[in-house]
Amino acid sequence: MAKRSENKARKPSQQRAHATVEAILEAAARIVEREGVGRGFGTNRIAREAGVSIGSLYEYFEGKDAILRAIGERHIQRVRALMDQAFAELRDAPLDQAVAY
Repeated sequence: MAKRSENKARKPSQQRAHATVEAILEAAARIVEREGVGRGFGTNRIAREAGVSIGSLYEYFEGKDAILRAIGERHIQRVRALMDQAFAELRDAPLDQAVAY
């Protein structure tokens, strides 16, 4: 079976599809957090942990590297949102309060 290229992986458009992608990413993150990205980290393991079929995983990701990239991108987006929020809260604060924040 030929692998999908990352650019051809389907983007989730429905709520159920978003939930599937989120379950895959959360499962992969749990595995990485518990055990790292070693020999036991693979698509079959991720699918099993996420409670989805391997076919569903491959609808959205070409493989474990694509999943790791998506986890990294998601983390960057979350950190950026937290930083934006902090900067917004400090935008009009006096300098001494902003520094102490």
